[in-house]
Amino acid sequence: MSGQEHKKKKAKKMEAKESEQGRERRRGPRWNMDFPVAYWDEEEHERQGKGADLSASGLGFFVEIPGAVGATTKVRFTLPASKETFELMGTIRSASGNRLGIQFSDMDDLQSAQLLAAIFGELTNRRPEVAGLTDPADVRAVEERLARIENAISLVSGEIKRAALEEEADALRALLKANQKALAKLDS
Repeated sequence: MSGQEHKKKKAKKMEAKESEQGRERRRGPRWNMDFPVAYWDEEEHERQGKGADLSASGLGFFVEIPGAVGATTKVRFTLPASKETFELMGTIRSASGNRLGIQFSDMDDLQSAQLLAAIFGELTNRRPEVAGLTDPADVRAVEERLARIENAISLVSGEIKRAALEEEADALRALLKANQKALAKLDS
C-alpha cells in the first residue's frame, strides 16, 4: 500500500470514528417507545412513521420515505399515557435506512418540561421498574438537568412556567430516587 493510500485509509477511519461519536452525543437519556408519529417531508406532505426512541431533546423513528440529514421537519405524536399531543420542529441529525433521528429545536422550558413529564408518565405507566437508569452517563445527565431546572425555577416569573418546571423537577427527583432503590435491590 502506498503512502497516499495509507493516509486515505487513516482519514476514513477517523471520519467514521468522529461520525460514530457524533451520533452518540446527546443531552440526556433516551427511552425505547413504540407510538405513531406524523412527520412532514421536504415537500410538506404529511407522512406516517413509528416511534423508536424518545428523549427530551430528540426522537428516533421509522419512516417509509427517509429524509435528508440536515433537513428541517415537523413531527406530531401523542404518548398514550399522557394523551397530550406534541407538535415539534426538529432537524434530521441521522438517517439510516428507514430510520430517522431528529433533534428538537425551538422548544421553550414549558414544552421541554411537558415532554419530559409525559415521557416519565409513559414509562411508569407501562412498567414502573423500567424507570431506573442503567447508564452512569444518563444518571449524570438527569442530575445535571435537575440542577439546571432547580436554578431556572428561582429565575422564572410566570406561574405556569414555574409550575411546569417544578413538575419536571419532581419527575426527575422521582426518577433518581427510583433508580437508587433499583440499584440497592441489585446490590443486595
